[in-house]
Parts: sequence; C-alpha cells; structure tokens
Amino acid sequence: MLDNYSYKEEIKNANEKGLLGNLENVYLNSENDDDYLEFDGVFRYFKFALENSISYKLTPNVVYFSKKGILNARATKSNGYFIMEIAKGLIEGLIYFFLLKKNLDKQIKIQGFIIFLENTGIKLNSFLYEVAILYSFYHEEAHLIQKSELGFSAAEINNSNEWSIEEKHNLELDADEFAGINLSRHVVQKFLSIEKKNQNKDVFEKILITCSTSILLYRLKVDPNKEMYFLEKKEISHPHTVNRVITILFGLINYSTKVVIGNQSINYKIDAIKLIKDSLSIANDLAPTIADDFQLIDKFIADIENNGRDIFTYIKLLENKRRLNSTLAVSKFNSLAKKV
Repeated sequence: MLDNYSYKEEIKNANEKGLLGNLENVYLNSENDDDYLEFDGVFRYFKFALENSISYKLTPNVVYFSKKGILNARATKSNGYFIMEIAKGLIEGLIYFFLLKKNLDKQIKIQGFIIFLENTGIKLNSFLYEVAILYSFYHEEAHLIQKSELGFSAAEINNSNEWSIEEKHNLELDADEFAGINLSRHVVQKFLSIEKKNQNKDVFEKILITCSTSILLYRLKVDPNKEMYFLEKKEISHPHTVNRVITILFGLINYSTKVVIGNQSINYKIDAIKLIKDSLSIANDLAPTIADDFQLIDKFIADIENNGRDIFTYIKLLENKRRLNSTLAVSKFNSLAKKV
C-alpha cells in the first residue's frame, strides 16, 4: 500500500484538505537529515498499521510529524479524519536515549542477561527503541479507537469540565493498557524468531523484562516528576506515572501468554511482580547512560513502597469501571478477540 506513497504526499494531501492548520508547524524531513531513515520508517509503520486496523475502522487517516521538540505524540479526529501527530522531538529523543547507545548491555548487573543477549542475537539498544516506538503508536491508536465513538480530541477531553478527573484518567489508562496488550504480540514474535534451542522460559522472561524496561525508562523520562495522588481531588488530567507504568506492564505480562501466532502459543507461568522488580533493576542500571538527569527510578520505587496499597486500590477501582465502558479501546479489543 505504501510502496509508492511518501510522507510528503501525505502532507500535501492533508494540507489540501485543511487538516493540518498552520503548515509551518509541520516537520518536512528530507533525505539529507541524519535521522531520515528512522523518520521514514516510523511514518511507514504508523501509516501501514492504521490502514490495516480494519476492525477498528480508523480510516481515512493522516500521520505527520510536527516541529515540536518535546517527547510527545497526539491523536485527534477532525473533519472525519483520524489524525496522529508525532512530535519531532519524540523520535529524536528515543534515538538519543536508546538507538545511539551501542554498549548499554555492559551496564546491566543482573546475572545471565548479557549471555541471554548473546545467545538470542538481540541488540539491546535497538530493541528498547523499537518497543518505545511501538508503545507510542498503540497508545495513540487507542485514543483514536476511543474517538471513533466518543468523537472528542484528547485536548477537548482534558480541557473540558464535563469530564471528571476519574474519566480522564481512565481514558489514559485505557490507552496504556491497550498498548501493553498489543506489545505482548511483539514479545511473542521476538521469542519465536530466535533459534529453537534458545526458546525456553528464562529467555521468554528476559524478553519480557527488556520490553518492560523500555516502558519504564520511556514513561519516567516523558512524564514530569508528579506528586503522588489517587483520588479526584487532584485536578490533573493524566494519571500518576506509577499508575500508568503498572497498568501497561500488567497488560503486557498478562496477555503475553494468551497470544497465538500460527499454531504456536506460550504456556509459561510468569511471576509478574518478580519480572517488574527485575525490570526496575535493569532500568536503574541503564538510567545514567540513557540520560545524565535520569534520577526518577528511586522515587518510582519509593512511591510503590510507601503507597502500594493505595496505588493498587486506585488502579483496580478504575479498571473495574473501564470494563463497563464498551466504547474504550481495551473493551473493543476484548470484544473482537472473542469473535476470533
């Protein structure tokens, strides 16, 4: 579908339809840019994935990069089009944090991890980058799936007094859970792509740990150092980082043993709590190399230790309410899965 279609054609067509507002805000990457191939690859994957999200009916759609230097992406619906905007700074940031760090594996202290990477041929920097890109896509795709019925943009929801803080949190957590669930398929694909002799429970868990580590580092870097809260009294539209990360990782871990590819599936029993602890350990090992100012791992752990009961109570409260809302992305995912 995209063999003869370019990013510049996407921009030209979207601009002619008046979908981009001020064209000066659009990043027109050129083949001379150092990161051209990465931007081109991200565009092609996002566009291809949206075009093939047939069950969710996310067409017509537009994918474009903005000139914003922040670590962010945005999904909205305008004039009947599903629009996904990726900030230039997000791709550049993930390239810097992960892709350019060739020797990340040397920082990891967990026993057997370097041998795992050597035996599987997994390049740590590339895999961390790939997971972060995929998470960005699935999170924003979930917002588009929500909008396919809700008809609101994220900005409208976050700025509206008609939505409670709890409802705003659930839209974000729904998008995070949806991302975790869909990442589980990529974990299984990665596992099945390595040599049969290396396909065992320990390797599968380490692939899951690596994926979880990427999510931890991504969310902790993107999110500000927020005050901990659990109830509606805080007028903040996005849930606390701890709530988000736990929701993503439990979605990822719980669904990884439910994925079937061809006639193959995973039947290992996974200890989610131990896996998350190992991910935190590796994230802590990698943080100083990822970015000089990365000092949030200790606070993340402290928040869980000091407020764990309240955190899980709040997460479960919102999860129970999400399950009653058939317009949300995870509800639609589960509904479609039952039909297969």
